[in-house]
Amino acid sequence: MPALEAYLQDALHLDVDAGSGPTGRVWGSPGLRSSPDRLRFPLHSPSQHHNDHHFSLSLSLSLSLSLPIIVASGSNLARNRPARHWGAPRPWGAAKAVDGNCDGDFTHGSCSQSVNVMSPWWFVDLGKEYYVTAVVVKNREDCCGDSLKGGMVYVGNEIVNQRKHNKLCGPIRNYNEGAVNVLYCQATRGRYVSIYILHRKATLTLCEVEVYGLDIKPLACP
Repeated sequence: MPALEAYLQDALHLDVDAGSGPTGRVWGSPGLRSSPDRLRFPLHSPSQHHNDHHFSLSLSLSLSLSLPIIVASGSNLARNRPARHWGAPRPWGAAKAVDGNCDGDFTHGSCSQSVNVMSPWWFVDLGKEYYVTAVVVKNREDCCGDSLKGGMVYVGNEIVNQRKHNKLCGPIRNYNEGAVNVLYCQATRGRYVSIYILHRKATLTLCEVEVYGLDIKPLACP
């Protein structure tokens, strides 16, 4: 059993609870983790055949039909999506951060920048809810990289006061000029991805933000 549990946990990224009986439990996505529905399977002990050990694992799915299908998406979910930041519209507006241009030189016109305020913010509307797995943040490279110092990334479904109501994906740790930060959000469910500079007055400058995740589709059957 330990080898089988290790395989499920390390290779397939599933959590395993073997239990004390012949039936165990396995679950892998945050959507399933928070649900009473679990994947249940009978576990068979290894058998020996000519000094070769074989594991047999059969999955007996007992999922509620109300659960969605999760489909991997390899595309940048944020590209050309509506975006906003603190302050009035400007030539270097919020949409510049999701235009697909990763040029880090602010003077070339492809970076977003807010006004200089306390705790500035920026967010993108993905158009619908996804399981967000990763957010990529490209810092400006011509100067002033520390303008991202204190940056925090949030994901969720609340559009008002996102820092308070949505889930923290993580902090931006590398704010050197031209740095690319990749934050893994553990498949956090949400429509809005926001970036805040907390507890100081700053201009929030973003030269590109990319969002990757899993699509959520309803089951075809009623």
